[in-house]
Amino acid sequence: MELTQEEKFQYFNLEKGYEGELKFNRMAECLQEESYIINDLLLKIKNSYFQIDTTLIS
Repeated sequence: MELTQEEKFQYFNLEKGYEGELKFNRMAECLQEESYIINDLLLKIKNSYFQIDTTLIS
């Protein structure tokens, strides 16, 4: 399958974001202090939804 330049750019950005999430999660696992990690938090404010990939509460 051949992708357009715009599709390649979007795919590249999604891939970088996913790799960044994985890297952050690996780093967060090494924390020594007690903490809570919440992944993929979907929130709604008024009529707008937004997602927080990772929330770290310590």
